[in-house]
Amino acid sequence: MAGAKKNSCYPNSTLDFADLLPISNRQKGVYRSAIFHDVDLLLTSFVSKDEHTYSSFNKVWNELEFVYVHFGCLSQDFHPDFMHVFFDAILSVIYALYFMYHSQPEVWEKIHIRVTPEEWKTMFDFYIYCCHEKIFLESVFVFKRLREEKAFHFTITTTIKGSNYLEQKEAETPNNLLDRLRNFKQQRIECDAAGINSNEHATKFKALAGKFKRAKEATLRTPQATIAIKELLEKRANIKESNSRLLQSALTSSALAIDDNAFLEQLDTPTTKLWKERESRLRDSWI
Repeated sequence: MAGAKKNSCYPNSTLDFADLLPISNRQKGVYRSAIFHDVDLLLTSFVSKDEHTYSSFNKVWNELEFVYVHFGCLSQDFHPDFMHVFFDAILSVIYALYFMYHSQPEVWEKIHIRVTPEEWKTMFDFYIYCCHEKIFLESVFVFKRLREEKAFHFTITTTIKGSNYLEQKEAETPNNLLDRLRNFKQQRIECDAAGINSNEHATKFKALAGKFKRAKEATLRTPQATIAIKELLEKRANIKESNSRLLQSALTSSALAIDDNAFLEQLDTPTTKLWKERESRLRDSWI
């Protein structure tokens, strides 16, 4: 885990104090930002892969040996809050939820995944969409499995508050600042330039491009298209041709028949490079 920010036994500021997640009765803790960094590395490494399947996520999970994050908290009393921070950080990726949930230590009761009504609606709508369109079927199976195992726990809010009122008041201002920072990061992700190449967007683009290609092919086979190319040849090249087979051949080799879907392939290279660079930066800062 990308642990301490500085070689200090104590938080260096009220901001660090508010960011600290207790993991032991012996006044030990881990920074939430370190957890978010590790999760960011996990998800970025997954997104940078050519395929976004269960097996590719499993490969990334094992490469990073992510299962060992559970050793970050060895106290059963503090384990629930520790798991909730991880679940909140990976809520948008169903594979990550599944692996994190099932990799919990078997000696303790499993901690459920807390979701608000809004978060549940987003996840369930995506599940229904995938079922209807018959896409991302592995994600569908994983989500269904988590539902059957009653892995989700419904709650009004996922905010964790301590029991000490004075500590809450002291940390109120830095907590608000940290919340604003996390909201900003979430907005950046939602407006990310690389989002255009996400699985969902890419699927929609490819479906639309396929419809356009089939419509254009059907148009080129119509009698009107044959007449149009006949008149075009006569007007532009002074060629008089009436053989429909030759006219169709001229159509299929003309600029009208060029595949206009090449832009989808052009998106892949720079987007993949962008994710690879992000993964490299995160790995360099990973301790």
